[in-house]
Amino acid sequence: MKRQIQEKGIRKWYGDDFLDIQNELLKANEALYAPYGNCVISGCQVSDKTISEGIVFLNGKIMPFAGGQVDGFPVYLEASKIYQNREYKTGGSKKAIEIYTAELSAEQPDSPYILIDANGARSFRDAFQDTENRMPSDAQIASWNKAKKDVDQLPIEIRGESNLEETSPKWSLKKLYDWVVGGFITQSKISHAIDSDSEEHVASSRAVKELNEIKQSKIYTELNGNSETTDAQQPAYIILHEVYDGVTLPKSFVSGDIRARRGGKTSFSQQMRICIESETAYNSYSVKAFGMIHNLDLTIVTLNYNGKKCLAIKRQTNSTTFSFTFFGIQLNSILRLVDASEVTNVQHYSNISEFTNSGILLDDIIIR
Repeated sequence: MKRQIQEKGIRKWYGDDFLDIQNELLKANEALYAPYGNCVISGCQVSDKTISEGIVFLNGKIMPFAGGQVDGFPVYLEASKIYQNREYKTGGSKKAIEIYTAELSAEQPDSPYILIDANGARSFRDAFQDTENRMPSDAQIASWNKAKKDVDQLPIEIRGESNLEETSPKWSLKKLYDWVVGGFITQSKISHAIDSDSEEHVASSRAVKELNEIKQSKIYTELNGNSETTDAQQPAYIILHEVYDGVTLPKSFVSGDIRARRGGKTSFSQQMRICIESETAYNSYSVKAFGMIHNLDLTIVTLNYNGKKCLAIKRQTNSTTFSFTFFGIQLNSILRLVDASEVTNVQHYSNISEFTNSGILLDDIIIR
C-alpha cells in the first residue's frame, strides 16, 4: 500500500502520485466487496416502477446509479464506461478521467449485471449474510442460549448425544414419550419447549425443533367416537390415522399407549393396554405394537373409513370394554373408536404381540 509522505522542503508532485492516492483507496474499498460479487451497496430502492439512485458494486468496480423509471420488471444494471478529456500541457486533448456508471437495461446483458425485480435487488447485506456468514442479533443469541440451557438441564439419560452442535442427534418421538411415561421429564417441561414465544428458540436446537412438530399433539385424551365396545357382538376398531393409498401424504403418527378397562359389581376386572408406534409419510407407512392383553383378540388392520384408507387396531369383542384413552404423542391422527358398520374393506396387517415376563425390546427401550 503506497502512502505519500512529505518532508521539510518543496517536493515535486507527479501525476503518478495522485493516481496512486486514488488507486490505493479504490483498491481497499473494492477488495471489501469483491468476494461477494455484484450487489447494491446503498440505494436502488424500488417504489412502484421507480428505482431510486444508489451506489453499486458491479464488474469489480464501485460506481453510482442515477435512478430511473421502468416499464416493468425484471430490469438489469450493467456497467458503462466513458472517458473525459483534458488539455495536456504537452499539447492536445487527451483522456484524463474514466467515468463508471451503472445503467438500466430491459434485456439481460451478456456482461456482468445486477438483476432488479419488483422486490428490489441483491444488496451487500444479502450477499454478506449468506448461509456461511450469518450475523445473528442479540435477541437470537439470547434465545439460542436459553434453548441450549433447556436441553442441558435435562437428565443425561435423555440428552444422550443430542446437543446444539450435533448434525443428527438421536432424539425420537418414541423415546420422548417413554421418558414422559418413565417420569424423566414432565409434561410442563415439554410444553415449555413447544410453546416458546420465540420462533428462534424453537428452531435453535434440533431436539426442540422436533418437539415443535408435535405442537398440536395431546399427551392425554379420551378417544373420539363410541364410548365403549358392544358385548360379544361385532368387532370394534380404533382408527389411528390415514395411510398411503395412491396419493402421497404429509407426516402422521401415533406414538404412545391406548388403554381401556372394564369391571364392577356385575363384571370381572379386565384391562387392555397397547403400546403403539405407527406412522405414515409420503408413500409408505409402518406400525409396531405390543399389548398387555387379557382375553382380548387384537390385530392391526387397514380399512376404509370415511372414504379414506386408514390404519387401525381391531378388537374382536367378547365383552364390553370402556374408558378408551390415549396417552402419548400424535400428529394428524384420528384416534376414534368405531364399530364394524362404519368401516369397509378390512384387511389384516399384523398381529399384536403380548408382553412377556422378560420384557420386549422396542426401539432400544425395554418394556416390562
